[in-house]
Order: sequence, then C-alpha cells, then structure tokens
Amino acid sequence: MARLTTRQKALRVVEFLLGVRHEGVASALARHGFTPEELAEGWRLVAALTSDAFAEREPVEVRPAELAALLAWERAWFPIAAAALRARHPRFHEALFNRLAPTEGNAVVLAVGTFLDRLADLEATDAGRQARQLLAARGLDAPTVAEATRLLASVREFRVPASLSLRTSDAAERDAAREAALWSWYLEWSAIARVAIDDRHQLRALGFRPGGAASATEEPSPEPQPGLPEPQPNLGPQPGLPEPEPNPGPQPGS
Repeated sequence: MARLTTRQKALRVVEFLLGVRHEGVASALARHGFTPEELAEGWRLVAALTSDAFAEREPVEVRPAELAALLAWERAWFPIAAAALRARHPRFHEALFNRLAPTEGNAVVLAVGTFLDRLADLEATDAGRQARQLLAARGLDAPTVAEATRLLASVREFRVPASLSLRTSDAAERDAAREAALWSWYLEWSAIARVAIDDRHQLRALGFRPGGAASATEEPSPEPQPGLPEPQPNLGPQPGLPEPEPNPGPQPGS
C-alpha cells in the first residue's frame, strides 16, 4: 500500500479537525474525552509540522464561507506581497514565501497560517520592520492582517500560533518527530471516531471514505487514477466462460 506523504497527512488531519465542527461529531467524541484542549492540540501539531514545510498545490474539498473568504484573502494578498518584496526586499521575499504556494480548499488554512506567522516574525529586526512597512504601504496593513487572523480563528475555532524557525542541520530529525506526533494524535482520534460514530455524513465530514477502513491507517490503498484502468485480479477459470487457448509458440517451419 502507498505511504502517505507528510503533506497528505497534514491535510488529512486538517480535514478531521474541520469535521469536528459537524453537528453531532463533537458530542460523540466528547464522551471519549475529546475536549476543546484536544482540538487545540490537534491544531498546534498541524502548525508545528507545517510552519516551514508547506508548499505544494493540491485541490481539496472546499468547505464553508470562512474558507472561501480565506481563499479570496490569499489570492488577493499573496501576489501583492510577493511582488513588493521581490522588487525591494528580496531577502525577505525568500523568508516569507519559502516553499509556500497558492492553495485550494482546506489547504488554505495551513498556507495563510504559515504566512501570518512569518509576517509577524518580520518585526524582529530593523530590516524586517522596513519590509513590513512596505507591505503596509501596499495595503497589507494591520486591519487587513487582522481580517485574515479573524477568518483563521473562525475556521479553527482555536487560534494556536506557531513560531517560525529556520531550518538547520537537524531539520529532518525535528520534522520527523513533529510528523510522528501529529500522526499519532490523528490515529488515536480517528480510530475512536470510527467506533463512536456510525452516521455516514458525520464520518464523511471527518474525511473518512465510505467503507474505507484504511482511512485511519498510515498506508491506505491508493485510489484509482483518472484515465488509468484499474488492475483486475486473476480469478482463474470462471464458470460458464471458455478457458483461454494456450499459446502454442512458434510452429515448425514457420
């Protein structure tokens, strides 16, 4: 079975966290100890893993109005910030947009959260504050940032900022530990959810496919790809169907 990438795991956890908002899900999980603190812990683990490692673009299911507004904010302000910093502060353009790209659907929660964390980190130095002042002059001012923060808080229900850390020689080991912590949290609560909840709509809201027991495992069966035939199992001779003729191979004199 195909292994999930780090990014796929993060998106799966985000789907689960957003699904907790579905009517009936929170109360079902609360009977097993799922508290607001557990929800905040899930978001904290996501933020820790994705704060400097989120990049690729992959469309996922678009959810309610807050996500649509957050996507509109990203599409309006990411290009403006990128253009301004690339022209006048290229060093900070790299710091702000390193491995960060436009997104679709639920992935915008990770992208905008990472962007806002990095934007706040610009205030740490004089040069960074100059870059921040430039962005404010271009329209990315305090009220605009506050709107994105409000939308994130509305989507997450709990805002758990993650501080930006520069990648070092032990980045791989650190990221592996963060990934393991996030996935352990998800495996526990996804397994509990599949037992505690039997409503198909609620399970789907948490990101579980109908009948997909592998949804709560690390290595689910890969889904069929559009345009590619699905592999067919070899079932041997079938009743009522003629057996295929054997290939006799080359004939003498041919």
